[in-house]
Amino acid sequence: MSEEMILYTKKTYEFSELNRITGPLVYIWYRLGVCMYVGSSRVGLIRPLGIGHKTLPHVWTTTDTLEVLYFTTAVEALKFEREYIAEYAPKLNKVECTK
Repeated sequence: MSEEMILYTKKTYEFSELNRITGPLVYIWYRLGVCMYVGSSRVGLIRPLGIGHKTLPHVWTTTDTLEVLYFTTAVEALKFEREYIAEYAPKLNKVECTK
């Protein structure tokens, strides 16, 4: 029987941190340093990483990065998301022109 080496990365969370990864946040997807998409979630990383997301899981490459910003409330996260989208106009976000 051959032995197969399994590679993995381990991240241990303190219980006090769990509300951060399951609470309100903003996620920013970058490809080679270019902001591609910005979104927010009330339920943490479940939304951006889920197969039901309209954009993210379907088009990631191994060189892409996901920045995650944690917020105290969903209202704060949504406000930041809208401001960031308006300022940086990520390629895959629908941006409404108000000018």
